[in-house]
Amino acid sequence: HHFTRLFDKHNEIDQQIKNMEARIASGTHEEIESLKKEKLQLKDELYAILKKAATA
Repeated sequence: HHFTRLFDKHNEIDQQIKNMEARIASGTHEEIESLKKEKLQLKDELYAILKKAATA
């Protein structure tokens, strides 16, 4: 299911960001910003899917 894959990927990226910010995993500021942008894109896609489903 497309929504589930997007949701799981969003959560995976969120955890990566938290680990990098907590210094558990190594990551440059640029890598963290890139992940945050990817996470935001996924969030937008998830929202669009939910919005479309709500109006269907």
